[in-house]
Amino acid sequence: RTLQKQLTLPITARSLETMIRLATAHAKLRLSSTVEQRDAKVACGILKFSLGAQTELQDEADESRKRKRERRRQELQELHARDVVDKDAERGDSETDDDARRQSQNDDQNGDAKADGTAGAD
Repeated sequence: RTLQKQLTLPITARSLETMIRLATAHAKLRLSSTVEQRDAKVACGILKFSLGAQTELQDEADESRKRKRERRRQELQELHARDVVDKDAERGDSETDDDARRQSQNDDQNGDAKADGTAGAD
């Protein structure tokens, strides 16, 4: 029942005029001067096909948008992950630099103490 509700559309005057034009065109294709029931059935079939094709195209467009959003979300996650790794690497580099500076300062202090003769005076 819900599927039937999804597939029904209100008929407007414009829709009826379209059906009349399509039925008339079909009759002319048959080289007939009168529109018959079979022409009206063909016109209805064309409208149903058109609406079905529009629905399929809309479904494809929705699916394409969904895939595009998913790709974008994945790209953003990858960028975020790279940013975190880069920040960790920067922090790691700065920690290594700090350690090297401290070691250098300790070496300088030990070198100064040795020069004063106070190193190892325990």
